[in-house]
Amino acid sequence: MSDERIINILKEFLRRPVFGSLTRYVKEREFFSQIDTVIDESISAKREVFGSSVDGLKTVRVFDTGDLDTLVVPDRIRFDENDELHFQYNCKDKRYLKVEMSEKLRHIIGANCDSYLNTKYLRDFNGPFYRSNTSTKKQYYFLDYQIIEASLRKGPEKCVQTISVPYSDPVFEKTLNPENVNYMVLALWMVEHLMLHFLLEAHNQQELTWIREILYSRETNGRENLKTSLKSLLRSWKTDIQIQFITTMDLLYFKNETFQQLLTDSSARFHSYFPDNLKCEPHGHLSMDQVPAIKCSGWPRPAKDWVIRKRKWPPTTIIDEVLATGYELVAKSPPNENDPDRYFFMSFSGAETILCNSLPDDLQNAYYILKSGIKSLKKSRAHVCGLKMFHLKTSMLWVAENTDPNAFEKNNPCTNVRLILQYLRDCFRKKNLPSYFLPECNLLGDMKGSDVENIIKLLDLLYTDPAVCVYVAVEMEWIYTKNTIPYESFLKIQEPGYFEQFTWNEKIKFFAIAMAKADNYPIYDMMDNMSKVAAESFYVPFVDHLFSITNRLSKRYVITRDQLKPLYVFMKCVQGTEMELFNVIDDSLPAGFLSPEDGTLPENILNQYGDYNQGHSITLNETVPAMFKLRLKIYGNIFHVICLKLYSAVVDMTFQFADDDAMYIVQFLRRLKEEFSCSHEDIEDILHYLLFFCHYTRLRYHSLETGKQILRSMREFFENGHFLMTLYFSPMETFPKPVVSEISVVEMLQNLFC
Repeated sequence: MSDERIINILKEFLRRPVFGSLTRYVKEREFFSQIDTVIDESISAKREVFGSSVDGLKTVRVFDTGDLDTLVVPDRIRFDENDELHFQYNCKDKRYLKVEMSEKLRHIIGANCDSYLNTKYLRDFNGPFYRSNTSTKKQYYFLDYQIIEASLRKGPEKCVQTISVPYSDPVFEKTLNPENVNYMVLALWMVEHLMLHFLLEAHNQQELTWIREILYSRETNGRENLKTSLKSLLRSWKTDIQIQFITTMDLLYFKNETFQQLLTDSSARFHSYFPDNLKCEPHGHLSMDQVPAIKCSGWPRPAKDWVIRKRKWPPTTIIDEVLATGYELVAKSPPNENDPDRYFFMSFSGAETILCNSLPDDLQNAYYILKSGIKSLKKSRAHVCGLKMFHLKTSMLWVAENTDPNAFEKNNPCTNVRLILQYLRDCFRKKNLPSYFLPECNLLGDMKGSDVENIIKLLDLLYTDPAVCVYVAVEMEWIYTKNTIPYESFLKIQEPGYFEQFTWNEKIKFFAIAMAKADNYPIYDMMDNMSKVAAESFYVPFVDHLFSITNRLSKRYVITRDQLKPLYVFMKCVQGTEMELFNVIDDSLPAGFLSPEDGTLPENILNQYGDYNQGHSITLNETVPAMFKLRLKIYGNIFHVICLKLYSAVVDMTFQFADDDAMYIVQFLRRLKEEFSCSHEDIEDILHYLLFFCHYTRLRYHSLETGKQILRSMREFFENGHFLMTLYFSPMETFPKPVVSEISVVEMLQNLFC
């Protein structure tokens, strides 16, 4: 293939935003930050995102969600230039160091005879580094109540702790562990629940604030924080819908006969090197890497030369900004170290973020091309796993430093790609890739010879034909698309002109319908029976099977007064304050909650798709919140019908349901009615009060159908009402957790309302 044809391919690859500029608008940070709120405990630390999510070099496509990389920086400890004088650097690799114990450290961790700081203090989120600085004794704490199954992987040899949520792609769902959460259901639930919580707080703000002040002596800004989180996720969904459409249109462009003809030689070269077909495995986990880190101001002694060495880039202003941001220490020891718990590792993640965001645009584009191809290849080919994206980034930084910044603009994309590849290839041939900040440290020192040889062969292939990166990226995305949408839909979009025949407004509505019907919600039945959707009778068929009548004598459950009392007190509290906990689903978001500009991609991207106009932004702005509101309303209607079924069984003593959860709830409410002389209206009220809790625990029982989820959640609330009722008044402002306080919440509310 001639360089001219390679250049044309690379230019087209960069012109279409799917693999380059579009990926910068993927809002995974907002999604992950909410996941973190759901599954993580409260610690006295600041979380800082680093890596490709913030350094302007994101190229990850949908087939590889990647991890979100975060630093967890404790509030109580920070090192400065005076502390750095007591760092003892490893003579073989000065990225590693020991920290001498000092009075500052002993003041935090207590009396300690060790000569050096142990990394366990940084790793342990329950340890002294992460305790609050305040001396005021906390009157309450949050229970570790898990609503999403998550795991934490950590080890003494690793500086990272990975929080992982098992999930499945929609089409792959049946081939993976049935316990995995459907990714789409997870993403939809987060927005739905924030919306429900916001509406509940907005409707009952005065009452909830008053109760929280009485119970916990704490004022909260829950409504504003919920509003911020909800707006962030709704904006992300708007952006994601546009990305989905553009991805499809760009993929169809890259797979058309004309472009594929250009890639013929690249395809042949690739398959001569890799005879097997590309493979794209389904997702299995959604993970966030959290790296405990100590912030350090100033600049470390071993890296002083970086400040003064001769260079063509970056400019002095950027160097000053890097020095001002400092560096971090993470808990990581040298390979095969006999005393691993005494060693820390210098990280320059903040500095790298500043540098990467200031790179010349054309060099960034070259990196996009390489990363798109190599990362795609790594997903399919295990024997190139020794090549890391950090190797690629380090090479790019060295090329940037040693090249006139104006040269990249004058070069064509092929030349810029080869500049990075040439530097990286030379380093692998010498088996020495210098660390960017500490050149005497070799990033390849521990790599196996066989891995080095395989990587050199790959780099030779890419240098000869950089368009191989385009071929691999397009093919992997196409394979993923084929495997994660219904096969009939995949065939349809390949029909000439099929996808293009629909306007943006039509595509937006199709997408909204597809999202709204997740969880087997009856969207198509509703569209066919619009005159009936407001009637309770429409939803009865979806839950009737849960309430089959049995003639056999029901099991008698042991239900104690101690279990009944919290539910009675909770009911009296809600009635006494006249809070509304069910009909809030009929409330609307405030006017102007989102503007058409929120989450809209830049014009320079959208203008490449000629039929897009400002009116479509308005449609998108109206459709996305409406889709989530519709799902909430459907859930609320199913919930309401279940409440009526249960209420009827409580009132009519002859009802005996075959479902175990339903019968437990009925017996519980019969006992409650008898023990506390509750009226029929009280029973109906308390059932409907549980809407928020049942929706809150949806993912806890995600493997069950919606109606069964509701019954299981109701039963759990009745069994453990003494602490689960506190979710409604919890000081935690988004995705609250149950609260235990020094004074019994049940007793305090009983004194107020009973």
